[in-house]
Amino acid sequence: MMVEFTPYANTKFEILARHRFSVTEAEVQEVLLQPEGVDETRAPLLVAHKRVDPGHALKVVYRGEKRAAKVITFYPVFYGRE
Repeated sequence: MMVEFTPYANTKFEILARHRFSVTEAEVQEVLLQPEGVDETRAPLLVAHKRVDPGHALKVVYRGEKRAAKVITFYPVFYGRE
């Protein structure tokens, strides 16, 4: 699956780094390719999530397109809180 990032999603890497939560493109792609779960209640937008460390999960909001996923945004959440 090809993964594309919107311009806003590309700015999120720097925004989160300023708040001392570093995320890489590879980590975002891993959440999309191997999620622990996907919330489809906001279709056509989907929200994939996966634990990234003992205290946090990463949520990725994306739109599924032909053979690609377009990442709209992503954000950390405390693990166990949804």
